[in-house]
Amino acid sequence: MICKPYILLAFIFLAFLQHNYAQVKPLIEIDQILDPKGSPVIKYTIYDNVVDNIKHKIIVFSLIDETLNIPFSLANFEPTIRTNEQWGTQIYFNEDSLAKYNINLNDIGVKIVAYKPADSANIDDALKLVREADLKQFMSKVEGVRSATANTEHYLKVQNLFDSLSTASNFKNLSYNYPFSTRQGKNLVAAKMGIVEDNSSLLITAHYDTVNGSPGADDNGSGFCALLMALEVLKNYNFENTIKIVGFDDEEIGLIGSINYVNNSIEANENLKGVFNLEMIGYASDEPNTQTLPFGFDLLFPEAANFVAENEFKGNFLNCVGNTASADLIEAYTNAANKYVLRFKVLPLETPGNGEVTQDLRRSDHAPFWDNGYKALMLTDGANFRNPFYHTSNDVSTVLNFEFMANTVKATIATVMEMAKPIVYSEAIGFISDAVIVDTEDFEQQETISINIFGLGDRQLFYYQLPSRIEQANLKFYNFNGQFLESIKLNTNKGRLKLKTNYNFQRFAIVVAEVEGGFKYFTKIISFP
Repeated sequence: MICKPYILLAFIFLAFLQHNYAQVKPLIEIDQILDPKGSPVIKYTIYDNVVDNIKHKIIVFSLIDETLNIPFSLANFEPTIRTNEQWGTQIYFNEDSLAKYNINLNDIGVKIVAYKPADSANIDDALKLVREADLKQFMSKVEGVRSATANTEHYLKVQNLFDSLSTASNFKNLSYNYPFSTRQGKNLVAAKMGIVEDNSSLLITAHYDTVNGSPGADDNGSGFCALLMALEVLKNYNFENTIKIVGFDDEEIGLIGSINYVNNSIEANENLKGVFNLEMIGYASDEPNTQTLPFGFDLLFPEAANFVAENEFKGNFLNCVGNTASADLIEAYTNAANKYVLRFKVLPLETPGNGEVTQDLRRSDHAPFWDNGYKALMLTDGANFRNPFYHTSNDVSTVLNFEFMANTVKATIATVMEMAKPIVYSEAIGFISDAVIVDTEDFEQQETISINIFGLGDRQLFYYQLPSRIEQANLKFYNFNGQFLESIKLNTNKGRLKLKTNYNFQRFAIVVAEVEGGFKYFTKIISFP
């Protein structure tokens, strides 16, 4: 591709002008060229209104074997326009080194990923998507005995609900079966792959099975509905790190699913930064004396016991339980909850070691992660220390507090989003086989087209004036994504025209004037009133 500074200059100003409307992605131009010696070079340039905010990642891959780590070197080149809006470099390949890998130059591809932090408002906007009505709708599909042996039909329906929603949300479906006793268990796994560090991950987890005879609305339909809600919300965003949504099977008979996951599904090079395990998050009450405490709780956690007592033993707070190694996760969660979810009470509990002396705080799928050196939290309403319908046929959705459940989901999503680092990104790919000798002399033009825009009802009208002595040209319109929209043939040096269609440019578009001989004049940003 031939370097086109006029188009990219337009993109830069467009990014600047659009900043107040929506956060604009950085832009990348990538060229495959041959240097004077005929050696292939990948040259790329990254553009943004403030390029200092941009980070980027280079991925050099083989079209034959994408697992190869291909050697390359970088060389800086001078930007052609203001350095605070443009940055770039060139990638060179040593043919002798490539020969050692038995790699042909024509089999090499380069992907450039340019990214910047997303606006902090993204998290606030995401939390607005967590709605009680949606949680109730999910619960109507989940509530009921979920057991491979006692209610197989509903058990399978819930599995299919997760898998279909994860696929529809463009998550990578990694669900898998595992052998257990005389049957198969199934862990439900969906991954929102990280754009920058896909081997660094955060997990939001909950078990979806129930004890026989219980519809399991709180235990643990509430946690599982939170997973479904997370799929719906997080599909709208991109992150530096990977986020995995995991539904564990067979928790009620000994944490079988989570033990299997820890032993078999954490990759050797995976940097698991934290696990947020949702275990019963739907039962809450503002009535005094609705919260009880395990025996000896006041001795191990005197500050927490005082909080519960001063709160008149009301069951209206979320327990945030971590082991010693997970202290920073507890802090991250409580800070995010205070920042993003107003008037939501979170009780932090750091149990010594891996909770050996507090067995009641190990009764869920976070425990196998603790035991294997991974940071993990249990987020819970307190199970049988609050919910009188625990493990009974009366564990139904009509007794749940969906506002409390929604607040827990919000706090969890906010924490995970902050840790996964929301980004806005673009990527471009170039191939050595496309390299050409570049001569841009013909494209160096000093004059620009002049365009003035005004609106008349639903019509988009514009005046144009071509450079002097130019009477004929093709005027081409593009949207911000570079998609061609319309071409208008001009026969006079200046005039007034109407666009054929309202393209919903979001106030801005790109215009290129092509004239006889292949000359292209600089683009012009146009604004519609």
